[in-house]
Amino acid sequence: MNLLMAGSLNQVWGMVNNLQMVLHAPLINLQFPANAGLVYSVMISVGTFDFLPTDDFFPYLFPELPEDDPFNEKFDDMDIGSTYIVMNMGTMLIIFAFYCILYLIYPMVNFLKNDLKCASKLHHKIQPMLFWNHTIVFL
Repeated sequence: MNLLMAGSLNQVWGMVNNLQMVLHAPLINLQFPANAGLVYSVMISVGTFDFLPTDDFFPYLFPELPEDDPFNEKFDDMDIGSTYIVMNMGTMLIIFAFYCILYLIYPMVNFLKNDLKCASKLHHKIQPMLFWNHTIVFL
């Protein structure tokens, strides 16, 4: 069963990879029709996994970053509005920070799981999130 799941997840990540390549095609110096540009602008949030409105609260989290303009108009149309990777990562930066915090907390919770009941419950919730995702990320 795991072999079947690994193969299907591999195909899903391959499709997401292809979607990302197709969605970033307008960044090449080619002319695209207006209706294709409209489809690309709607689908770019799906292809980049940018579901949260990070443009609203990232300036408050990172006040040291100066205001920056996009590289050119095509980048601005594709929601790549800055030359700083922190501002362009969007939701993926939040997910990355969440997993970094989980990896920092996990050794302490693992050490205390036999002594504290709340640490044992937290261990049972954190462990599947951390180690289940390794199979997805590295396929």
